[in-house]
Amino acid sequence: MAPKWRIAMGCDDAGVSYKNTIKKDFEGDDRVGEVIDVGSDETSDKTPYPLRAAAAARLVAEGKADRALLICGTGLGVAISANKVKGIRAVTAHDSFSVERSVKSNNAQVLCMGERVVGLEVARRLATEWLAYEFDPSSASAKKVEEIGYLEVFVAFAAVIFMSTALFDIWPSPLADKKICEAARLFIASSVVMSDKVPRRRLVGLSTKMYFSLQRTSDFTDSFISKLAGVPQELLSNIDIFIIPDFISLTSTIAQLASNSIPIWIGAQDCHWEDQGAFTGEVSPVVLSSAGVKLVEVGHAERRRIFGEDDAVVAKKSAAVSRNDMIPLVCIGERTHGDIDVAVDECRVQVDAVMSSLPDAAEVILAYEPVWAIGASQPAGETHILKVVSGIRSLDCVKRRTGTTRVLYGGSAGPGLYERLKDGLDGLFLGRFGHDPQQFVKTIREVAEA
Repeated sequence: MAPKWRIAMGCDDAGVSYKNTIKKDFEGDDRVGEVIDVGSDETSDKTPYPLRAAAAARLVAEGKADRALLICGTGLGVAISANKVKGIRAVTAHDSFSVERSVKSNNAQVLCMGERVVGLEVARRLATEWLAYEFDPSSASAKKVEEIGYLEVFVAFAAVIFMSTALFDIWPSPLADKKICEAARLFIASSVVMSDKVPRRRLVGLSTKMYFSLQRTSDFTDSFISKLAGVPQELLSNIDIFIIPDFISLTSTIAQLASNSIPIWIGAQDCHWEDQGAFTGEVSPVVLSSAGVKLVEVGHAERRRIFGEDDAVVAKKSAAVSRNDMIPLVCIGERTHGDIDVAVDECRVQVDAVMSSLPDAAEVILAYEPVWAIGASQPAGETHILKVVSGIRSLDCVKRRTGTTRVLYGGSAGPGLYERLKDGLDGLFLGRFGHDPQQFVKTIREVAEA
């Protein structure tokens, strides 16, 4: 079954006409599930093309769009700009063969064209043809695309090389480039790449569990949208926000948030590990994905304790979430109240099971909370949390991944908590504290500002 493409589109004032025309073509094409227009919309809008190109490219890099189509006067400037975004391969192509090979040979996610270079009807035809092409990861081109990925870490790796006296000596050698590239491959394979030093987008959200009525969910969402509007948008540029309502409220909450200027992810509280079948009372991950769900919570301590879900079940559910283009939000935590090594060892088993079920490039979110601390009069201390999370990040199954792995704290949260945890955690997964819209927005702001 062919994919339903999510396509980001952008242009400067020199590409508005073509962009708007091709956008209409895409919106009428059954192969396109969503068009995300980042502007410009009018020729009077003189926003520089690098900003538009980067905005669209980031949507692709962050998994919010599958591809991007960019247009400027020549198609060159937007391609150069998009290629500055990590993980993006952007090309300028004005003929059918180049468009085809850009995908099949180079796995380029971004197509760029010039309104002053190619005729409108040709541009429309090329854009339509582009939708039909998919990259084959088993093809001979896959190795070449992999080599492109190695180049992205070359600069950071070169810095490491120059800090090493032993490796510094190879630089004058005629074989230096070859040696460095080979070393870079080993560098990546052994996970020495300093991924923990690269800032990840922060993330904060909540689940309503089974506390809300339909009306309360609707009222909460309206109040949340209103209060979030008071936070400067630029402050929220490096943070993802999510809400996980009950199943019945999913579609109505998605509709409420559709017109919000700040993207809010919608999550589901669980799903089955099969896509379809005779599983009365269960919810299909296919249905959740088609409804617009971005992430699915799995493995919560309540489901493990009450419904007997073990690590194998959690792993199967995580795999189902990922293969349906959603992000698994996996709850982990030790049951034994002990030292750090004991906690990390218990979490290791849970994390290993999940990671072994997922592609290395898949995005995953881990929500950590000690099970022994749930409902306890004395919550886990900040030092304990940070040391256990550090141990989780150091697990081979985590640090060897190429996909993004974010770690949240899933326990009780209050004002000022993230400021004390920010050095080790990517965000917070709030409990009932977040069920007050004002407190939820306050926490979002604290995470964004920390």
